[in-house]
Amino acid sequence: MAHHVRVALAHVKARMTQRFPVDVDELARAIDHRWRERTLTPAMTIWFFALQILNGNCAINALRHLGNLPTQASSYCTARMKLPLALFARLFDAISRMAASADRGVTLLNGRRVLLADATSFSMPDTPELRDHFGYPSGQRVGCGFPVAKLLGVIDAFSGAVLVAMGCPLFTHEAREMLALHPLLRKGDVLVADRGFCSYAQIALLMQHGVDAVMRLHQRRAVQWVKDHCEVWARPAKRPPWMSEAMWSSLPQQLTIRIVRYTVPRKGCRTRFVDVATTLLNPLAFPAETIMRLYGHRWNIETCFNQLKTHAKMNVLKSKSVDGVIKELMMYLIVWNLVRMTMAQFAAHAGVSVWRVSFLDTMRWLCALLQPQSSSTMQLLINPQRPGRWEPRKIKRRLKEYDLLKEPRENLKAKRRARYA
Repeated sequence: MAHHVRVALAHVKARMTQRFPVDVDELARAIDHRWRERTLTPAMTIWFFALQILNGNCAINALRHLGNLPTQASSYCTARMKLPLALFARLFDAISRMAASADRGVTLLNGRRVLLADATSFSMPDTPELRDHFGYPSGQRVGCGFPVAKLLGVIDAFSGAVLVAMGCPLFTHEAREMLALHPLLRKGDVLVADRGFCSYAQIALLMQHGVDAVMRLHQRRAVQWVKDHCEVWARPAKRPPWMSEAMWSSLPQQLTIRIVRYTVPRKGCRTRFVDVATTLLNPLAFPAETIMRLYGHRWNIETCFNQLKTHAKMNVLKSKSVDGVIKELMMYLIVWNLVRMTMAQFAAHAGVSVWRVSFLDTMRWLCALLQPQSSSTMQLLINPQRPGRWEPRKIKRRLKEYDLLKEPRENLKAKRRARYA
């Protein structure tokens, strides 16, 4: 039996080395992480973790069947906890660099990289540590709900790969947390975001890093009924409480912002007019139609978050510690970039846009590819062109009629025990 396990382990390690694009053990050695030579090395643990995510964050007990190795759930959990956060950060950086370089210089705007920024939320188990760190939604009683956190992500508009990201507590504004990601952007990038990011400080700090902005005009800004014009914004009189005095003094006194207005003629859309604020001031180099097209790509990040939360089941994480949640979140982004790299490779071969390749079908193919005995070839589904597609945000299947939990479950159990004692 031990001989068969060793043979199976050697076979799985060989297959994993061929299929996984990064040497995880080498990354672990680079950060001086030490481990005993057992079945669950850092590379094997990451491989199991990737399998778990690709299978919709399945139960840990299912991994011994998926990985075809007799590994106990407790051993896998211990191995995951021992992996340092720095290893996940190094792995994410390596995979994101590979995903960024896979485009071979192809961009959406004259050789400049176009990035999409937004935030989404996810929940996790109700433990005191997670509750204190990430926070409850407002109005929720202790023990009757779950902590909720935010994922702030910046993706490449051409490939859909996540380039930089961070996990934030629930009650933090994504525009404020975005400032920590500014140094990770390149000079010449164009950042596309919604109106929540459209502030004087955000745009001014982006310009200091050489990054241009294309953002929906904030609802508190006065709107002029002009299709394409420039405005001069004065620096606000009051410094935001989260910004240091030195950073605030470094901002210019005025900004010249171009406002482009266009009409959404399709039926079913919530708004008819869209006002976009941008620092791309030259109307000859960047016509209004180009600004409109750039902002039109912003919805792709919403699609990416929907695929992560719906198909990959990132809407509910399973770890019960803060470090565990951050590791799980980073592993989701690592797997996401592997999926997007696979989609980009197939799209280039098929001669279609990467946004037409089925994300769910790619996940299923990678699940099969990571199996020890897999030898499948890449044949992915290509979604049809569906311009103007719209679906109402309503569900058809009725939910079960259970009462909402209004006090901790342990209290209800204690009351029932007292009643029948």
